Amino acid sequence: MNEFFYKYNLCQKSDEIELVSMPPSPTNLYATCTVLVNNEQKYFYKKAVDVKAQKYFEDEVNISIKLSNRKITPKLLYHELDEKILITEYIQNDSNITLHKKLELVIGKLKKFHQAEVVQEKCFYDIKKEFWLNQYDKLPKDIKKDFDMAADALKNQKKFYDDRDEVWSHNDCHQNNILVNSEVAFLIDFDQVGPNSKYFDLATLSLSLELDEEHDRFLLQTYSREYNYKKFLQQKTICAAQYALAVISLIDNFESITFEKTNSTRPFFWEGNEKEDINFSRFKLAHNFLNYFNQVQGRLREPFTI
Repeated sequence: MNEFFYKYNLCQKSDEIELVSMPPSPTNLYATCTVLVNNEQKYFYKKAVDVKAQKYFEDEVNISIKLSNRKITPKLLYHELDEKILITEYIQNDSNITLHKKLELVIGKLKKFHQAEVVQEKCFYDIKKEFWLNQYDKLPKDIKKDFDMAADALKNQKKFYDDRDEVWSHNDCHQNNILVNSEVAFLIDFDQVGPNSKYFDLATLSLSLELDEEHDRFLLQTYSREYNYKKFLQQKTICAAQYALAVISLIDNFESITFEKTNSTRPFFWEGNEKEDINFSRFKLAHNFLNYFNQVQGRLREPFTI
């Protein structure tokens, strides 16, 4: 591994290199590591678990290059298209900064991203939604019926925002795709970019940080002095529907898991670990999202206010 990093001018020949694996994620599409050079954290290293599955990796790299130049995402130092590898500078996350300070930094960077208008010929978001809904259609009947209303919400997503709210959105802007410390914030992972309501990224951030109404309103006011709280709540509902379908679509073997539905309504509460079957962990996480959606889906029956 030392030779690899030396070859691309990322270390000295005598340096000691260590790759430290980061915790597993619900998607598990990439193996992600922190790279230590002489025991100092220097880089993030990301490699596709299934190279063939990452059809649009080159497009994601091109987005990362553009956003890296605008300091929206960490500096991209190396990429390899065949093996689907990305290496970026290391950014230290700081858990000790106040929530208000964290939100100010993140929202500032999110606004910059929305204004960057990273328009792509291929709309990743439409591709992902098509996949999630196709997988939903293939679910076992006794499971599929539980997700019917969530699927309807995602299919009718555009009914809940008007063109004036539309931006090129991240669409996966949860706390694990944000790096923030006392000085700077960055966004990462752009494989769901596409047009959406500006409130969707804000809603995703709110759900993943489990913000209360006071902090929701601070988040919204930081983004814009003028905001529509009802639109924001509707997007939180659609966000939960999206992730319920996204996570359940990743289960590749329903026969291998016990269908123990959780009562949790904490949408992003992920209990997965290396010892537990990942399909079972995904099933529980999908129901965390679904339970929250079912609790608040009445918001989507209310008249939409422009």
